[in-house]
Amino acid sequence: MVPLGREAGGGVGRAMSSGQVERFVAPLRVFGLLAGLLLVGLTSFPDEGLRTTAVTTLALLTVATALTWAWGRRSRWTNPALVHVGFAVDGLLILGYAVSFAHIQPSVSWSVAFTMLADAIYRYGVRGAVPGYLLGVVVFLVQARVHQVVTGEHTPLVGAVFALSTLFGVAGVMAVLSHLLERRVGQQRDQALALADALEAQERGVAATAHEFRGALAVIVGAAQTARTKRERLDPAELDALLADIESQGRQVQELVASLASAGPDRLGGIAIRARTDDVGQSVRRAVDACERHRRNHDLHLSLPRLQCSLDHERLYQVTRNLVDNAYRHTEPGTRVTVAVRRLGVTVELAVSDNGPGIPAETQQRALHPFRRRGAGQDEPVGFGLYLVRQIVAAMGGTLELRASPSGTAVLVRVPAEFGDRAP
Repeated sequence: MVPLGREAGGGVGRAMSSGQVERFVAPLRVFGLLAGLLLVGLTSFPDEGLRTTAVTTLALLTVATALTWAWGRRSRWTNPALVHVGFAVDGLLILGYAVSFAHIQPSVSWSVAFTMLADAIYRYGVRGAVPGYLLGVVVFLVQARVHQVVTGEHTPLVGAVFALSTLFGVAGVMAVLSHLLERRVGQQRDQALALADALEAQERGVAATAHEFRGALAVIVGAAQTARTKRERLDPAELDALLADIESQGRQVQELVASLASAGPDRLGGIAIRARTDDVGQSVRRAVDACERHRRNHDLHLSLPRLQCSLDHERLYQVTRNLVDNAYRHTEPGTRVTVAVRRLGVTVELAVSDNGPGIPAETQQRALHPFRRRGAGQDEPVGFGLYLVRQIVAAMGGTLELRASPSGTAVLVRVPAEFGDRAP
């Protein structure tokens, strides 16, 4: 038997919830009740007390079966107590049959005892083998005693030993089979969970890649449009800056394509870091300028001192762009947005803050994780901006801190850097 359910008693099987066990056993119990009614009609009871016992057992258990079924339907078969209550009902049914029909043949109890054992292992898996065997022994002994009282016939010792040893052997075989099948079910469950994790990682990687492509292409298209529509008014320095943005984002797209061709499902686990020496303030300023199209009358304040150091300036550009873009998108026009850079020992700190409504408390826990919002006919990834920032900062060996309150939101990014003066 494959052990079923897991919640009740710790030893219940794993294929379905414990309440579901009763859902599948209930029809078998109904069959047993119908068989009992047929036996009552066909059996000549030597004692009216046995007939009364049989009829009373069937009546009480019919009511118990109906109540258990109604309970299961009402609880949608999710209540763990159902498995125990159902086992108690089955035990009373089996014991009632053993007593009521003990006069027929002593060997009748064999099949009834085996039913007790099978029911216990079916409900509780390997852990049900011992109590199932012991209860089977009790059923056998009760039946043998009642048979002796009613008919005057003793159950031979050899017959009792044979019956109980056979019951013991069957208990061992069923326990081993239950254990093997339980292990198989567990392996299949683990494989299913691993597959679900892989699919989730792949979905997360695809959504994050789309987010990166979208951001890089938006900068390229925006810079190209500016260069085309304002070329008469652009001085050489401004044009060079636009072309630099196009070149930088084009290289980023190339890197994304290359990583997609070589990486596994969770592509974010392999973010490449390429350090070079440059001015941090200039890298951050380029990223802020690239977000200008999303600025809606926001009151922008910059604190970007010249800071020459070696780190991955393209990744820092990505981080800044995502943070500033989020600040613009999720605050009202006119909100103050501050972008500041400073040196802290051997690290560079980037702070992007606003005085908007802040992030709600119920959202803060998942703000740095990818999650999805389902709309009318859509399944849009949201939150990937901050998720990507966290992934990039981690790849750079840095830390990210989110501070949110009703008076605003601040994101502090600290990444290690190599400075020319090597000052602590």
